[in-house]
Amino acid sequence: MGLRSNERTRARYGEDSSGWDGGPIPYPSTITPVIALSDNRFEDVEPSDTRDITVTVIDGGVPVVGDTIIATSSDPSIVTTSVSGITDGAGQAVVTLTAVADGAAAILIQATNARGKPAVMGVVTPVPVVTLTVLPTSLTVAALAVGTAVLTLQTDGVPNVGDQVAAVSALPGIATVAVPAVTDGSGNTDIVVTGVAAGSANITVTFPNAPTVVIPVVVT
Repeated sequence: MGLRSNERTRARYGEDSSGWDGGPIPYPSTITPVIALSDNRFEDVEPSDTRDITVTVIDGGVPVVGDTIIATSSDPSIVTTSVSGITDGAGQAVVTLTAVADGAAAILIQATNARGKPAVMGVVTPVPVVTLTVLPTSLTVAALAVGTAVLTLQTDGVPNVGDQVAAVSALPGIATVAVPAVTDGSGNTDIVVTGVAAGSANITVTFPNAPTVVIPVVVT
């Protein structure tokens, strides 16, 4: 009596069928399927940003075709996912993530028919919103006189304490600016400008991930 189909496959390709190239494996592989992700981090994003994650399912070295991929967010108020995808001839499907709000959430990506453990993505951490505000928004000072503007540094509405901003004068021959002190408990620090000669100059204030602030200065 001849070998049955599964036995012929084992005889030719071995127990894991890693050499099978004739379509779907005709019997369950003894190798645990592998679920691979093109990216396991979704961070440094703003709300409404999206990213496509390619999910690849391999069983015994062979792509798993027609498998349903389901992505689930632990907190849809932070990040949402596309409903599902079906693996193609390369064993791949695409899941789209969309950031909704600042925060962190875990994304569970699972191949429903493969016998492997679910693949888990990393934590989603959209970029916090950093703001610089200055009052007054412009300064007028006399030559050799000093003018002061109060700068407030916040992240997601919370004061940044103990941070230092950078301040540079575009025309030091017109107006100079002192190195700002670190921010206090309210996230404030003084931008101290000294008039040098009559004219106009801009003071540029920067901090990582915050929009640049420009303070126009007129020296009389």
